[in-house]
Amino acid sequence: MSKPFFMPFSFEGQLYEFDHLEPFHIKIDSEKAKRELRIQVTFSNHCFSYTRIDEPWSTVLDKNESRPRVFCPTRYRLSLQLPDIIQRLNDPSIKVHQTWHRRNWVYSMKIEDPSGPYHVFFEIKKSPKHKSKYQELSLHVESAYHEDEGRAPNVVGTMKFHILCNNTYLGRKVSTKK
Repeated sequence: MSKPFFMPFSFEGQLYEFDHLEPFHIKIDSEKAKRELRIQVTFSNHCFSYTRIDEPWSTVLDKNESRPRVFCPTRYRLSLQLPDIIQRLNDPSIKVHQTWHRRNWVYSMKIEDPSGPYHVFFEIKKSPKHKSKYQELSLHVESAYHEDEGRAPNVVGTMKFHILCNNTYLGRKVSTKK
């Protein structure tokens, strides 16, 4: 049995496991590339943690980061939906927003609990040649959080997810217009 991508974590007497955030693949039919694109999906610990300096050191997940990450039960609970959310990106009508950094993207949706927008930030790249036998693209979910305290993402434009995948694979322009 292989080592889990994220090790279980104990917080306030409860054990949290992260099986739902194990890497997996999705497939996108690409007419432009004339093939099915296999996309490996991975997640960062930012999907279930946040940066907070004033928290007790015992709650810190990764002391090796330059800014320590603290476990967040709300982000964890919402992360349980992330595999399904990523699978839904396969719908050809889904649009994603390019962030002002122009290196990553965000998919936003309304959720019920807590009420309001939920943002999933990701980066997508063409896979290196040595991985092309298994996948054409890599999608890394960098962060996912419920919007509170006016932390809406700063975006510059939109693109359909399918077009983003096609263009990334084919080496075409992926930047959007303001």
